[in-house]
Amino acid sequence: MNLRLITRYFYPLSLVMSLLLMAGCDGQPTTNQVCETHPELCEGLNIGDGQCRFERSDLIFDRLAVDQKPTDLNKLTELKQTKAYLRCMELVAGIEPTTLKERKTKRTEAVYHAYDAIARLVRRAGGLLSTSSDLLPLVTR
Repeated sequence: MNLRLITRYFYPLSLVMSLLLMAGCDGQPTTNQVCETHPELCEGLNIGDGQCRFERSDLIFDRLAVDQKPTDLNKLTELKQTKAYLRCMELVAGIEPTTLKERKTKRTEAVYHAYDAIARLVRRAGGLLSTSSDLLPLVTR
């Protein structure tokens, strides 16, 4: 094939395909966007730290789901994810950073905030936990 012919057809086609792919990325907001629009959902989390980022992102989106639709299942999912985030942060808080010493302080604070969040969620879901034995395994995992 002629190089000129390939570039003539391939370049416009690849440009159109990349534009279509980028247009499909406007679905779910990023965690940064959620934290900008709802800073209360990200309060007390170790934002800006690479540790536990998957658990943190899941927790932010679970908090957003409860904020938008406070169903019992969403609340229990938030509680479960807060416990997963806490488990991760407890491990990370024991790591001694070599350069940025303030990270350990922020991680320890995030652990305390997670404990407070779990206590708050358990109090808020108190009646639900005692009456819904079928949903209780979601909390204890």
